[in-house]
Amino acid sequence: MSCNFTIKHYEEICNIISRSRYKICFFNDDLDDLENLLILRHDVDQSLEQSIKIAEIENKYNIKSTFFIWLRSPFYNIFEKKYSDIIYEIISLSHQIGLHFDESSYKIENEIDLNNYVDKEVNTIKGFFNLNIYAVSMHRPSKWILDNDIQFIKYINVYSKKYFEEFNYFSDSRRQWKEGCICKKININKYNKLHILIHPFWWTKEMVNFDKRITNFIQEESSKIDLDLMNNIDIYKKWIKIYLIIRYKNILGDMMSNKVPIFITGAGAPGIAGTIFSIKNNPDNIDFKIVTTDFKDTNVGKYLSESFYKVPSPENEDYIPVLKRIINKEKVRVILPQTTR
Repeated sequence: MSCNFTIKHYEEICNIISRSRYKICFFNDDLDDLENLLILRHDVDQSLEQSIKIAEIENKYNIKSTFFIWLRSPFYNIFEKKYSDIIYEIISLSHQIGLHFDESSYKIENEIDLNNYVDKEVNTIKGFFNLNIYAVSMHRPSKWILDNDIQFIKYINVYSKKYFEEFNYFSDSRRQWKEGCICKKININKYNKLHILIHPFWWTKEMVNFDKRITNFIQEESSKIDLDLMNNIDIYKKWIKIYLIIRYKNILGDMMSNKVPIFITGAGAPGIAGTIFSIKNNPDNIDFKIVTTDFKDTNVGKYLSESFYKVPSPENEDYIPVLKRIINKEKVRVILPQTTR
C-alpha cells in the first residue's frame, strides 16, 4: 500500500478504519466516558465536488463524518443548485453538516460578537437546508481563538482544547501529515481517542504534486467561469468562438513559420512510409521535422526521418523514461504513437 493523496489511498484508509477497534462518532455524541473513539471531520475550503467523492467512499465503509461548509467561501456558493445538490447528497449519505466559520469576514471584538455572527451563519444554512448544525470549525483560527478555549453558546467549537487534549489530533493540512500518514496510526493501539481532519481538496484521482494540484484547480475554476458566462451572456459565446479562432490561427502561424518536431514511435510499424508521406504533404503546409524511434535498427521509417533513435522495447521498464528524454531533447510539439504493443 502506497501512502499518497489519491482517492484510491483514501479508500484504503477508510477500509482500515472500518476494521479497526474505533467507534466512529459525531461531535455531538456522548464522548466523555467512552474509549476507542474516532471523530472524522472535513473542512471544505475549496472544493465541494471533491467532498462528495470522499462522502461516498466513507458511506461505503459505514463511516460517518462531519463536512464543515464555508458559507462565505470565495470558491463555491452553497445556494447555487449544483452545490446545494452536493450538500443534500452528503446528508443523504448519513453525514452531518457543520459550519466552517471565517472570523476574518467580520469585525469581531469579543466573544459576544463571535457568537452572534456564528449564530447568523448557522441559521442561514439551517433555514435553507432544513437541517441541524451541532458543530463549528474555524477557518484558519486566530491566536485569540486558539489561546482562549472559546465555547460557543449553542454549538460545539471543534477547536476547543477538549478535542486536542483528550484526543490525538492528525491533519492533512497543506497536503502533508506531520507525523506520517494516518493509515499508520489506526492499528498501532497507541491512541485512545482520535480526531482526524481531512481536506477533500487535496485528494485526487491521480497522484500529483502540490504545484500541479493548484494549477489543475485554477484550470477547473476557469472552465467553470467560462461555462457560467456562456450560459448567462449570449455575446460571450460569440466572443469565445472568435477568441478560439484567433488563438488557433496564431498557433498555426507559429507552427508554419518554424519547423515543428513531430515524434513518431514505431519507425518499423506497418504503413509507416505512407504515414510519414502524409505528414510531410499535409494540406496546411506545416513544415514538420520527423523524429522517429524503434527498438530495431533496420526499419523503413529510419531512412525517412530527420532524426532517428534506437530505444528499448516497449516491454522494457526504461522505455518510457528514454522516450521522455528524447521528447525533451527534440522539443517535440506533436506525438504520433505507432507502436502496436
